[in-house]
Amino acid sequence: MTTRNDYEFRLFNRMADTMQALTRVFPYLAMRMPAFARQDQLIAQHKVIHQGLEKLESYARDCLGGQKDFKLHEIKSILDSFGKTLWDHLDDEVRELGAEQTRKYWTAEEMTRMPM
Repeated sequence: MTTRNDYEFRLFNRMADTMQALTRVFPYLAMRMPAFARQDQLIAQHKVIHQGLEKLESYARDCLGGQKDFKLHEIKSILDSFGKTLWDHLDDEVRELGAEQTRKYWTAEEMTRMPM
């Protein structure tokens, strides 16, 4: 029987996977957009987030495999380890990926061909 916690846990894990998949576009953006260049703050933030998501994924595997019991306080602890960085990062990306910014570097046609 699937419990609400199982469903929420699996849903959250899928969202984390989606976020990691979206990172494929950033090297492409960095070709023209200085904010996405290797040494930029966004890249440094991404490393912290990636490490947090790896911890979350490991915990998820352990729970789903029966090695650990699913505990919300453990999820909270993992999320707290990179949560502030995640929210700061998302705010920065929203600002950098807004129409006003992207128009400076890409045409509408180029945007539709980005690897996402």
